[in-house]
Amino acid sequence: MPATYIEAISPPLRHTAKVIHGEKVGRTIGFPTANFSAPPKDEDLKPGVYFGKCTIIGTKDTETITKDCLAYFGPRYIFGEEVNSFEVYIYDFDQHIYGQDVTAVLSHFMRPPEKIKTIAQLQQLLEHDKVSGELLRSKEK
Repeated sequence: MPATYIEAISPPLRHTAKVIHGEKVGRTIGFPTANFSAPPKDEDLKPGVYFGKCTIIGTKDTETITKDCLAYFGPRYIFGEEVNSFEVYIYDFDQHIYGQDVTAVLSHFMRPPEKIKTIAQLQQLLEHDKVSGELLRSKEK
């Protein structure tokens, strides 16, 4: 199991971008993510997994919604990437939001990235992150 550090961030870090299509691997293993069109600057955020709140900015047809989320900033090692990307898993959310603006407000750093090589490893890692995030969610209620 990965080490989870859960360190509060003060003030919380904020990043906004449009949601774009990704590889769609997350949805095949139960973790659909929203991929941001532009990642934060490397000097603004250290690579890793974060917990926070995501606000999906409403359109003329939709309302603005805020939900708990996990965010990942870093290379997607499973695809052999070395460039940092930014994507979020939004708890209790199942809508297509491609092209919409999303703001992630990151309140807790959970762990650094891990170099994984298989989808099974990715799924296990995400399950662990989701449970760690659930603990933070329960403390906020």
